Amino acid sequence: MNPKSVAIIAVVAVVVAVISFGTFLMDSGDDLELREYLVEGDWVEYYDEGEDSTTRYTVLSVEEIDSYKFNISDEMTITAPYSYIFTVVGPDDGDVEYLRSETVDTFLGETDCDVYGLVSYGSQVIYYVEPATGLALVTELKGSDGSTARMVMTGTSVFEPVDQEFAEIALGQPVAGSTFTHGSHTYYASGENFITESYDITVTVESVNDDGTLNITDSEDPATAEKFIAGLLMTDDEIGASTLVGTKVVSTQWGLMECDVYVMPHMSPEGVSMGDRTFIVESNTGIVLTTWVEMHDMEFDGEVWEDYRSEFTLTDCSFILVAD
Repeated sequence: MNPKSVAIIAVVAVVVAVISFGTFLMDSGDDLELREYLVEGDWVEYYDEGEDSTTRYTVLSVEEIDSYKFNISDEMTITAPYSYIFTVVGPDDGDVEYLRSETVDTFLGETDCDVYGLVSYGSQVIYYVEPATGLALVTELKGSDGSTARMVMTGTSVFEPVDQEFAEIALGQPVAGSTFTHGSHTYYASGENFITESYDITVTVESVNDDGTLNITDSEDPATAEKFIAGLLMTDDEIGASTLVGTKVVSTQWGLMECDVYVMPHMSPEGVSMGDRTFIVESNTGIVLTTWVEMHDMEFDGEVWEDYRSEFTLTDCSFILVAD
């Protein structure tokens, strides 16, 4: 099962909604543009018809790429990815089935929605999707026990442009105590079975020698500052095997950034292409902010898994400098 499917089921279970937010003001001739990132102050509200109450999610801060601290109706705070509160569905998603087109009264007005279905753990999920962006505006859940739920998005800021300058960063000189941390997350899925694994890797400068070399945790030999910093960058082999495919705006703990996107084939030890690896790279410094590989029909622990995704994200770096 896809991570976004897990997320939306969790939202249906948690969300308690209430009133229609009102009419979304926009020129009828304008195309909607869905931001794939969030910034502080972004919000969304959902209405649950069964509970007759509303839940508002507001972004308090950006913890790292695709990890946000949310306030939930002034009742609790959670840290979660974009997909926890927004579900984007399209015809290329293998876990959903296109059912029909249907006109639905939404906060955007009368909307000709694409309707998709998903069966998960014996329950059926129906998504009513804004066709230009793929955003699910209404989600219905029909449980295996006969229970039903209907969640309606009643307003959001995610269609609004962000009036915020891109952050300018640089790398300072590593000193004793300098660190950087990568978060690793791996996801295996097959049918309704899935496995996730997560851990952090932190590299620390324990001390600096008279010749300027650095003593690094878990390393017997001193390293130059350049070698230490290289742990944040693409390798020469990765650069040589990759293609620059475009740019992407991402929201980070250091601010909003327009980054370069590189893609390279992910090869097996036998030299067979098994999928693609994508790199999101801060263009001025070359820092890899996040990278991930996606594969299909992969064998793991003696089983064949339909989908596999492994992510590696820079979650902290003490010597990144941000311009005022």
